[in-house]
Amino acid sequence: MKKLLHIGCGGAGREQVMLEDFRREEWDHLRVDIDSNVLPDVVDDMRTLVTVEDSSVDGVYSSHNLEHLHPNDSLKAMQTFLRVLKPGGIFFAVVPDVQIACEWIARGDGLKTIYQSAAGPITPIDMVYGYRPFTFDNPFQMHRMGFTVAIMDWMIREAGFTQCKVQNGSGFDVWAYGEKNADS
Repeated sequence: MKKLLHIGCGGAGREQVMLEDFRREEWDHLRVDIDSNVLPDVVDDMRTLVTVEDSSVDGVYSSHNLEHLHPNDSLKAMQTFLRVLKPGGIFFAVVPDVQIACEWIARGDGLKTIYQSAAGPITPIDMVYGYRPFTFDNPFQMHRMGFTVAIMDWMIREAGFTQCKVQNGSGFDVWAYGEKNADS
């Protein structure tokens, strides 16, 4: 089985939508979160991943986590993901698309519901700063970095990934894919 590092897994039983490439029959999921209260397999900080050995995992999956870091820390986290990947390993991330959110805000629609999530209605302001009901008691939920396709493309390449592909995802997200050079 391949080993997948599932960053920011959230609570046990609250599985995020996984791509077909990460089917559980083929991938052993190692759930990593900074918050021990959500009972991850490993409590660690995605910026350093001190508990994960270099070149030890086949894939890293991060959905809606990198935006919670400051810009330099987002890049540092991506460089850390590259460090823990085996040569030829893959990285996939999903982040909110702040370009879309800012277009809504510029039209004066910053507090209008842009879509419904399992947690509740999401506004453009939530996409930029973090989902307001979650940020009151949990500073980890604040957004500190905004991503567009162009910003993510620059950052994933700057981190050292090859075979990169960045695109708009489901309408309100940026999807990023990168590979660690097989010769690394």
